[in-house]
Formats: sequence, structure tokens, C-alpha cells
Amino acid sequence: MVAVTNKSTSAAQSELTNAGYNVATVGTGSKVVQQLPVAGQTALNGSRVLLLTNGAMTMPDVSGWSKSDVLKLAQITGKKFKLKGSGYASAQSIKAGALIPDTGGTITFTAQ
Repeated sequence: MVAVTNKSTSAAQSELTNAGYNVATVGTGSKVVQQLPVAGQTALNGSRVLLLTNGAMTMPDVSGWSKSDVLKLAQITGKKFKLKGSGYASAQSIKAGALIPDTGGTITFTAQ
């Protein structure tokens, strides 16, 4: 995995997409402050890479995400997540694009 932290969000997205990764961005900022998987880790072509920006944390659309991708989202945001069911995510308690609350509560994802 290449390092894209401290790059502009658009440059990081382009670089990772061109390298064959599925990129999801968390936040409204113009600069990447954290990435998962981290630089140097092995990641398969087509796997999901999460980018956290320096802006307000916003919820991506997790439809079709695997449990491991949802767990990466929990890790990068530091929020409490609950996954109901098994399989791939089909619903989420916070709409895509909405701000992720700073305090308390658990974000729920339903999988089928």
C-alpha cells in the first residue's frame, strides 16, 4: 500500500483508484490525515481503502461493504459500530453524507 497521508484528498483518491483500489473517503477536508490499510501493508487489488480527511467526519455509503470494511470504518473514525446480521451491509443508521456525531451513541449497520 502506498502512502497518501498529507496529500490532497483528490490526488490520493486518483492515485489509489489508478492503482486498482476501491476508495472511500470519510470527511469533507481537502487533505488526507489517515488511511487504512496503512502505508506498507499488503492490500489486494480491488480492496477497499479508507481515507480520513482533515474536515468534518461524514458517513460514506456502506451499501455492499463487507464486515471487515465496516470494521475498518469503525477503526478509522474511533466510533462505536454495531453490525446486525451477516453478509454485506444493506442499511445504516446514519445516512450517507451526514455528519458522524462527535459524542456517544452507536452507529448501526444491517447486513444481509
